[in-house]
Amino acid sequence: MLKQINNDIYLTRGDTAHFYCVFETRGTRFSPSVPYVFSDKDIVTFTVRKCEGDKESEPLFTTMGYLQEFVSDAGVEQRMYIDIWPDDTAKLEFGVYYYDVEIHIEGDPSETNTPVAGKFVVVWEATY
Repeated sequence: MLKQINNDIYLTRGDTAHFYCVFETRGTRFSPSVPYVFSDKDIVTFTVRKCEGDKESEPLFTTMGYLQEFVSDAGVEQRMYIDIWPDDTAKLEFGVYYYDVEIHIEGDPSETNTPVAGKFVVVWEATY
């Protein structure tokens, strides 16, 4: 089971999750926010840690984003997907962890943004 409430992610331990990221540029009073258009040179990482905001601690797991094209009414579009595999959460205790998504912008190795972060909650399996 994958569930998202605001920026918090709930996932059953040992399940697979497949979702895409949508980032927006900051708008101004005169210019609204617009979706960020990913480049195939952008590097996106999804990292889960035990403590919130502690980028120095050892990650529990990290996964890389990847671009995938799809066809919609608007034409061919690209989305940045993140996959979480059963092995990523299989050994984690049930409970609350913290994730962040970092994007390293194409052409500027010093440009790293963390546009989204939140709780990553590992929930128990339901057996019927």
